[in-house]
Amino acid sequence: MKFLFNNSADFIKLILILSFLSFAGTGCKGRYEPGSEKKDGIEYLNCSDIESEIDEQTIKVGILTLEQNKSEITIKGIPTSIIKLGLLAGIHDSSKSTGENISEFIQQFKRTRVQAIAVLGGLGTLHTEIEESLNILKQAAVPILLIPGADESFPEFHKALAKFRVKNPQFIDMTRVRKVIMKQVALISLPGYTNPYYLDAKDQGCSFSSNDIENLENFTDSKHVPVLLSPTPPKTSGNTGPDTGRGSINIGDSEITKFMIDNKVNFALSGIIYESGGNGVSIKKFKPVQKGIWSTSLLLQTGSGAATAIELADKGRSSGMAQIVEFSGNKGRYKTLYPN
Repeated sequence: MKFLFNNSADFIKLILILSFLSFAGTGCKGRYEPGSEKKDGIEYLNCSDIESEIDEQTIKVGILTLEQNKSEITIKGIPTSIIKLGLLAGIHDSSKSTGENISEFIQQFKRTRVQAIAVLGGLGTLHTEIEESLNILKQAAVPILLIPGADESFPEFHKALAKFRVKNPQFIDMTRVRKVIMKQVALISLPGYTNPYYLDAKDQGCSFSSNDIENLENFTDSKHVPVLLSPTPPKTSGNTGPDTGRGSINIGDSEITKFMIDNKVNFALSGIIYESGGNGVSIKKFKPVQKGIWSTSLLLQTGSGAATAIELADKGRSSGMAQIVEFSGNKGRYKTLYPN
């Protein structure tokens, strides 16, 4: 037998190279792109396991200064003691009336002087659809936190966002930025939908694993009130929860609920389950939280901003809604907005 290696060190080097190539072929895309995983045999992209491509930067958005350190942004210059956050979800269907809805909600956000807007999924699937949504959202001169849900293709989402951020730095990719600090509040993102079977973009859509939920603990700290921004709602019970679907079935994620209880995370703002739009309950026994009432816990369903009529779980109908959530100390309250 003729040996092809001059010494054992060369052989070891070859083994290491082959091992690396084998690992790279298992679905790992690298630190800055989501890897492919499976849940119940269905492939999806893990959009919770991505590092930010930016180590440090400072962004000016109106009167606010955003200081980024890798996956964390601190928003400075908030002029009031009360944090005001606008919520949108399900904002794309290409109709003129939906575009008018979203523009009206943005004007209502401006009048209320929200300091940031979170979009909890529903931007569209293709980059052209997502660009249509971003083109309307750019009217808002505050940080806009974008979290893909069940609709978005991650490559298309990233492509559209990269294009718009050139002239609109207020758009924040919450797959790469996982924590946004606004005074005493820490907004923590969990991108994607729990069940990959329902992803519109199939294996290019975003979901997450049990480990990703457990790893949310890394973004909590004792100095800030943690608020989960997750298109997927926690699982609750009863017909007034943020996860109440058709037939009054609760279809949220029970592991998110367990994480919240175990880590004393009392606030979660969600999307996707549009039938329960405007529903708010507390983490304790899932008791309803009335609009406008300060509460130490709130699990809230944003609802769909689109003009397409939706039958709500409480037998009502919606042709578009948005939410405003306010935080003062360790308490929060909300208000539901409708198009005029």
